[in-house]
Amino acid sequence: MEILLISLEGRDDRRNAAESVLSVLDLPIVWIPGVTCDESSNPSNFVTNEVAGCWLAHVKALNYAASSSRSVLIVEDDLLLTGKPKKLLQILRKFEEAEIDLLQLGFVESDYPQTILRKFRSIINYMESVFVVICLRCPPRFILGISKRVRFQEARNRVVVAKKLGTSQVVNDNFLAGTHAYLVTPKFASILKEMNSPIVFSADQFLMSLSAMRTFQIYRLGKSIVTQNLNSKSDIARNRFLGRANHGL
Repeated sequence: MEILLISLEGRDDRRNAAESVLSVLDLPIVWIPGVTCDESSNPSNFVTNEVAGCWLAHVKALNYAASSSRSVLIVEDDLLLTGKPKKLLQILRKFEEAEIDLLQLGFVESDYPQTILRKFRSIINYMESVFVVICLRCPPRFILGISKRVRFQEARNRVVVAKKLGTSQVVNDNFLAGTHAYLVTPKFASILKEMNSPIVFSADQFLMSLSAMRTFQIYRLGKSIVTQNLNSKSDIARNRFLGRANHGL
C-alpha cells in the first residue's frame, strides 16, 4: 500500500513534518502537489479559491489512486497520529479484506451538541452490534426471521467490517468533517474523481453528502485515530463559500 501525501509546493516544512509523522508506518510515500487557485483559475462559481484548490488536489490524488493496483491511503500534510501506529498498520493491511469503498480514519471533532449526537449514535451502533453477536448464537429459525430486517442487516455488516479490520467499531454510511486521512479503493477512486464537477461542495462536505446517499460503502472508524495539527492555519475552515453577489444571486 502507498500513502499519497497532499502538500503544496514550496511548503517543505509541512511536507517534512508530515513525512516524519508517517515514517512510523514504514510505507512508501508519494507526494501529490497541492493546487493553488486564484480568481482566474478557480473553475467554480460557488466555492472559494482555497476550497476549489483543496478539492482539485484530492482529485489529483484520486487520479493516482484510480490507476493503482492496490488501495491507497490519502492524507493531507497537517495530519497527526492519535492512535497507535501498530493499530493503524493493521487497519491499512486489512482494508481490502473488508470489501468496502472508503474508510475515514480521522475526523474533526465538531461542536459540543454534534459531538454528543455522534457519541449517542456510536453507542446505539455498539448496542446493535452486540445484539447481532447474540442473535448469531441463536437457533437458525430465529436468525432467519430477524435477518430480514434492514436495520439488522446494516448492523451485521458493521460487525463483519469491524471484525475484518480488527477494530472494535465502525460506522456505516457516515463521513464527518475532515479529509486529512482516508483509505480508498482504485475502483471507487475512479468514480470519485469524476464527481463534484463543477465544484459545488468542499472535499469533506462532498463526501459527507455522498455517504448520506448510501449508494456506496462509505465507512468511518468509531473513534478517530488521525487528527489535524491545530497549529497549521487554514483559510478553508473560515471561508468555504462565495457570497451571493459573487455568483450572481
